[in-house]
Amino acid sequence: MNIKSEKNLCAWGLVSMILLSNIPLLGIIFSFGGLAAYVLGIIRLSNKLNNSEISKNYLISLVIYITTIVIGVGIAFLLGISTSRIPVADYSLSPLFTAGIIILIFYVGFVAASFFEKKYLEIISKETKYQAFDLAGKIIFWGTILFFIPSIIGRIIQIYAFFKVPENIESQNQ
Repeated sequence: MNIKSEKNLCAWGLVSMILLSNIPLLGIIFSFGGLAAYVLGIIRLSNKLNNSEISKNYLISLVIYITTIVIGVGIAFLLGISTSRIPVADYSLSPLFTAGIIILIFYVGFVAASFFEKKYLEIISKETKYQAFDLAGKIIFWGTILFFIPSIIGRIIQIYAFFKVPENIESQNQ
């Protein structure tokens, strides 16, 4: 089966989200446009491979990422991370303690999301018989656990995998 359009949507969506998002002023447009292309590419790939686990795990990952960001930013706003002392009952939270709580929320949420990301990339790897997806998923997951730096390498491998996976593949679920 031919997956050329799906792999291109995913590859260019990732490039837009990760690499082009740093362009001043236009970055936000590239980020959201890239996200839309990637979501569409993953859902179409999942449908084409007849494996709903790909889109299910991806959407769980996406919801966890978005929820984590909303909750983390919301708590940061509510606790007023920029103030020197925040009265809570009879206690005062120092800015350092408040920042620690927010970092913990982001850390736990991102690790959970990257776990589901690893799962859908493993499935894509199995379906396409292209091991770079599995490697990318593992590096993203373990990189997130190790505080994000190695996960950037996983993203680059993920982009590479989408560009290099063969356009015509045999699916296990046909």
